[in-house]
Amino acid sequence: AGDQNLDGYADIIIGAPGNDSGGAGSGAAFIVFGGPDSDEMYCADGALCDSLPLASADAILVGERGDDYAGGAVSGGADIDQDGNPDVLVGSREEDSAGSDAGAASIMFGPLSGTVDLSSSLAKVHGLNAGDWTGASVAMGGDLNGDGYGDFMVGAPQLDIGEDFVDIGAVLIVKGGW
Repeated sequence: AGDQNLDGYADIIIGAPGNDSGGAGSGAAFIVFGGPDSDEMYCADGALCDSLPLASADAILVGERGDDYAGGAVSGGADIDQDGNPDVLVGSREEDSAGSDAGAASIMFGPLSGTVDLSSSLAKVHGLNAGDWTGASVAMGGDLNGDGYGDFMVGAPQLDIGEDFVDIGAVLIVKGGW
């Protein structure tokens, strides 16, 4: 997830598409901050823990509505808006804004902390057609076109183009800096 809290340590993002925080099957993504003792985790009571429950994550990105399955694909670390903070990308392969299971990918501009609903995203890539499953895979691509902004890719494995090209799939490349 890049360094969301700008402490000099890398953070991680974990997708949980079956999470029900925003409705049954809404999905979520969890960001856990790294640190100098990131190999040691501390429970809420301050004692050393073997594991950390995701409910204790430093940022929780909640899917917009039931059956979106947000977090099935996550990526982060690039600075899409060039503000000095890393951004993250959360895929929701069965999001329905552009048609049943058209899918979407939400760009969440960092820094991120606390609980945030994906509906607050300032930028989203929607599927083109029902059933495209856009957001089934996502990746931050670095600066693909050399303009100084982070770029990203969104997979749509079941994208159709007309009636002749059914489920051919596509990778959508989106340049940052808008």
